[in-house]
Amino acid sequence: MNLPEREPNGLTVLDLCCCSGGASMGYWLAGYDVLGVDIAPRPNYPFPFVQADAIEYVREHGHRYDLIHASWPCQYGAAITKGTNAHLRDTYPDLLPPGREAMLAAGRPYVIENPKPARISCCAVRSSACRSCGIAGSRPTAGSRCSLSISGTRGGSAATATV
Repeated sequence: MNLPEREPNGLTVLDLCCCSGGASMGYWLAGYDVLGVDIAPRPNYPFPFVQADAIEYVREHGHRYDLIHASWPCQYGAAITKGTNAHLRDTYPDLLPPGREAMLAAGRPYVIENPKPARISCCAVRSSACRSCGIAGSRPTAGSRCSLSISGTRGGSAATATV
């Protein structure tokens, strides 16, 4: 795949549960070098890719990246596992708490993307400000939308990406 041109910012992002790379492409266009990790094979993922358990991978390698992004699967807290489908909860583990714990342990700034039906309505942020949610790391209110600005420096040059 031919990737669009962009101006590299010298920063790296680890994209956990990367699927086909939608978030990864946004980071790429913002200048980040991206590595995707997913438990399923992703033959069309356009960036360097590691097939692995995302929680184990971030525990072992997360400290090497400037930013960690995760799109933990949301089935556990979504409509698919509620009401008459509640029996499906055993099929889909809740990866959000252990995933967040592993990201915190890496000691790097991180972003957790999660859809509204999940227990956290839009994002969890550490070491960056979530303008609609208030202080970094705070939980957003129901129905709020997050606009996240991530800044960093490497080699004397500054880089900012809005996600």
